[in-house]
Amino acid sequence: TILNIFIQGRSQAFPADMLRDRKYLVSATQGEEWEEIELIDNLDDYFERMREAGDGLDWSGDIEVMLRVKNRWLARLARYFAWAVDGGLLGHHFTLEAMIEQMPTLEDDTQVKHALMFMLHVRNTTPPYSWKRQDLEKLLQEQRETQENEILAFNDRVMQQIISAEYLRKIYGRQKDSEYFKCLAFILGSAAGTNLKAYICRLFMEMRVGAVGAGDRTDKDANVVAVPALLHLVQSGGVYLATFASAALVNLSHSNVAVKMQLMSHGLAPIAIQNIKSKDDDLICYTLTLLVNLTKEAHHRYIMVNAGILPLLYDNLTSSYHQCRHAKGRGGLSNALMYNPLKEKILGYLCSLVGHFCKDEEYRDLLIDKFPHTVKCCIYICTHCVPGTQLASKVLYALKQLCAARNEQKQLIGVSIIKPVLEQISDAHVLHSCTHEYLNHLLLLLQMLSTYKVNCLLLDDADAEHILPNLKKLPVAKQIDGFEQMIDRVMERVKEEVDKMFTTQA
Repeated sequence: TILNIFIQGRSQAFPADMLRDRKYLVSATQGEEWEEIELIDNLDDYFERMREAGDGLDWSGDIEVMLRVKNRWLARLARYFAWAVDGGLLGHHFTLEAMIEQMPTLEDDTQVKHALMFMLHVRNTTPPYSWKRQDLEKLLQEQRETQENEILAFNDRVMQQIISAEYLRKIYGRQKDSEYFKCLAFILGSAAGTNLKAYICRLFMEMRVGAVGAGDRTDKDANVVAVPALLHLVQSGGVYLATFASAALVNLSHSNVAVKMQLMSHGLAPIAIQNIKSKDDDLICYTLTLLVNLTKEAHHRYIMVNAGILPLLYDNLTSSYHQCRHAKGRGGLSNALMYNPLKEKILGYLCSLVGHFCKDEEYRDLLIDKFPHTVKCCIYICTHCVPGTQLASKVLYALKQLCAARNEQKQLIGVSIIKPVLEQISDAHVLHSCTHEYLNHLLLLLQMLSTYKVNCLLLDDADAEHILPNLKKLPVAKQIDGFEQMIDRVMERVKEEVDKMFTTQA
C-alpha cells in the first residue's frame, strides 16, 4: 500500500512495475501470497481495526488483561511491518530510509505518515501499554512538557532511520537547533535501546559546535539542552553508553562556557571521579579529555580538587608512565610489548591536567610535595617518549608548570632533560615531524629553566647556541607568535650567565 502511494504519486525513485514483477521480492517463489495481497484503503483505520479484531485475539477474558495483550500484540505487529518495509520484502529496492527521503515528493503524505507512526509505535511502558497515535512533533512536544519521557518506548529501528534521514530535524527547521536537541535529549532519557542511544551520542560527537551565525549548523545555546540527558547516561548508562556520552560531552564542551557551567552545576565532579576509577581505558580516556576542557577555569579546578581528583591523577600517572612509546633505541622488546596507543593518549591527558592544576600555586605545591613522583614520572616520559608527538608536547607543558616558582624543581628538571631534549631537536627527522605546539611548549619550558643559573650553563654545554637558532628556519615555527624572540631571550640569558661565570673566574 505504501509503495502504491508513491507510484501513484509519480515518485521517480520506485519503478512502476515493482508491484507486479516478482524479481524485486527477496527470495521470491512462484505463487507467493504477497503477490495477491489487496491494497489498504485507509491505513489509519486499518491499524485500529487490526487492534480491535486481530486474528487470534479474544475479548472473552478480563478486559484489562486483554487490553494489555492486544497492545503488546500490536507492538509486535508494528515491528514486523517495520522489518517488512525496511528491506524485508523488497531488499534494497525499498527501505525505511528510502520511504522517509521520498515523503516530501508526495502532494499528500498523510497515509504514509500514518504508516510511519504505526511502525515507530510510540507507547507507554506501563500497563496497558497503549499506542499513542499523534503526529511525531505533537507527541514529542507533549511528552517534553510533561517530563514523562522515562515511561515511553518505541521501535528503535524506525526512530534511528527517522533521525538519520533528518526527518526529525526537518520537522523543526534548520534554525531551531534547540528544539531539535530537546527531542534528541528526550529520546536519550526514554526507554530506547542501547544502540539507538549510542547512535544519538555519535551525532553529538560528530556535530560541529560552537559556531554562531545564520549559515551555521548549530548554536552555542542549543548545545546546553542536551547536557542533562548525556550526563545521566555518563552516570547510569553503563560503561558502553557512558563512554559514548562522555565523548559527546567532550565535543559539546569545547570552547563553550555555557556547557561547562551546566556540567559542573549538574554534579559532573563525582561522576568523573567514579568513571576514572573504572577499569575501562576508553571511558577513562574520554573522561580525562572532558576534564581537560573543564579545568581551564580556576573555579572548576577547585571543585574537582575537592572531589578528590589529584590522588587519582597521581595513581594513574605512576602506574602507566612507562607505557608510552619509546624513542628509537630506548625501548627494545619489553617496551614494544607494553606499549598501548590508548594508554599513551591517557598519559597525554594526565600531563595536560597536571599542567592545568599547577596554574594554582596551592595545587602545584600539593602535586610536588604530597605526590613526589609526579615530577619524576613526567621527566621519564619526556626523556623516553617519541619526540615531537602530542604526548611529548603535553609533558613539556606539565614540566613547565611544575617548575614555576620552585628553583629546586628547575634544577631537577634541567639536569634531567636539557641535554636529551636538545639532542632530540638536533635530529632532522624530529624537526620534520614535530608540531608547532611541541616547539612552543619546548621554548616555554627552556625559558622557564633558563631563569635558574645552573640550567644556563647546562644549555651552553649542550650546544644550545647552535641548536636553538636553527629552529627559526623551520616552516612550522612561523605558526608561533614571537617564536624567534623566545629563542633570543633564552640565548641572551645563557650568554649572560656564562659571561658572569668567566668574569668571576677571572
